[in-house]
Amino acid sequence: MELSVVLLFLAGCSLSWAKPILVQGLHKNLNSHVSEKDNRTMLEIMTAANKDITHSLVKGDIKTKHRRSAKLCPTCMWPKSSDGKVRIPYVIAPEYSDYEVSYFNLTMKEFETTTCLEFVKRTNEEDYFSLESGNGCWSYLGKVGGKQTISVAMPSCIKYSLIQHEFMHMLGFYHEVTRNDRDQYINIYWQNIDQKNHGLFDLDNGDTFNLPYDYNSVMHYSSSDYSIVPGQPSVLAKSDPKMSIGQQIGMTNIDVMKVNIAYNCNLCRKKFLESGTFTFTSANQEASSCLYLIQSSAKVLLQLSDVNIPSSPDCKDTYIKVYDGVSKSSPVFLDKTCGKVSLPPLVSSEDHLLIEIVNNKPSAEITFKASYNSARFGKTHVTDNGAVMSPLFPGIYPRNVDAFYSIIAPKGYKVSLNIDFFWMTSSSDCTEEYLIIRESMTSPILATYCGYLYPIPPMVSSGNTLILQFHSSPSPYRNGFHAFYNFVPSS
Repeated sequence: MELSVVLLFLAGCSLSWAKPILVQGLHKNLNSHVSEKDNRTMLEIMTAANKDITHSLVKGDIKTKHRRSAKLCPTCMWPKSSDGKVRIPYVIAPEYSDYEVSYFNLTMKEFETTTCLEFVKRTNEEDYFSLESGNGCWSYLGKVGGKQTISVAMPSCIKYSLIQHEFMHMLGFYHEVTRNDRDQYINIYWQNIDQKNHGLFDLDNGDTFNLPYDYNSVMHYSSSDYSIVPGQPSVLAKSDPKMSIGQQIGMTNIDVMKVNIAYNCNLCRKKFLESGTFTFTSANQEASSCLYLIQSSAKVLLQLSDVNIPSSPDCKDTYIKVYDGVSKSSPVFLDKTCGKVSLPPLVSSEDHLLIEIVNNKPSAEITFKASYNSARFGKTHVTDNGAVMSPLFPGIYPRNVDAFYSIIAPKGYKVSLNIDFFWMTSSSDCTEEYLIIRESMTSPILATYCGYLYPIPPMVSSGNTLILQFHSSPSPYRNGFHAFYNFVPSS
């Protein structure tokens, strides 16, 4: 249904009988970029995919070559070039669709962003890995020489965290649960595990790199993996049996640290998952450039506060920059920023968001605080002449939703906003449901709206940013809002 038809219909309806508009297929369109949800753990998916494999697999998904023991793999790292890069040639089998290839490319980009690895398409290199839709999900451990397959069967193994898991094996890393020191951190409930699978929990002699035990590593089993007793665990944390073990999102910061230590990557890189906070102080960093990657199970909502970056012409010497994606080749959300500034919330388009911090003046100190969360809704707008609308508009917006919409114009421009449709639950003080508009999270509120409103006067920001904060109640029955915006010169 066209928006003009929607607005014309509602404009002719009184509040007493106007009905919300239901749009068939809207949920499907909203989640078109997300694969069908699979609630199985990563190891459950692997086990199901690998059940008919006739060749021998070690630890469930590691293939050995020439009777080689996997325990010798600390010596089989991929070589490092004189320029500090670890270049790994690869090929991708032609049977994969563009959709599957995008998963592989995203995996490789994340490794390239967070480590000194660089994946290059094979030309005539003797040693390389080949991504193939074979029988199941498995990989060799480390570099074995010649062509080595990473099997990622379609469609069962096409899962981002699972692909990263097999890449970690290819780079030479074991499962976290088989660390030599694991008995200090977890209890294994052997009575709940089929005896034929006990070998999956045998200790390996891999290097721990003096890193903390990582309960949430992309290489860790979940608490129920390989348990044959319904509702009973196979592994639990000693310190807190209720602690969540394993996850389905991607590499953790400790996973990233393992790769950087093992391959001697002298880089300032960090990785964050789902939700949390951190404080950045350049005094604690020796590197002049740092990359902080955030990943969530939905979109990433990032809020930066207490930003203090020494100013320089065009922010040339010191700055932060935020990208909408997994690498510096992703679209720019927040261009070079310096000084004492208040920044808008930023919501990624997909599940990754990258912060770049650059300090080319050793005497300068950059500080800021960051809060990040997983978000279902919200958007950051950085291109001219666009539309902003509530979740699922023109359908009924979902209940108990908070969403941020930031509109960021280039420097020297303002944001002109025109709300052409607005219908939310009405209350005397607009606390049940509301749309708040402001220029920054620390500036005074410009407007708070609820109820059925028409017309709403257009507004123009004094700076280059407008923030729309949307909140719905536990029982919404409205269509929300729709607005157009454009950038106008400051003078």
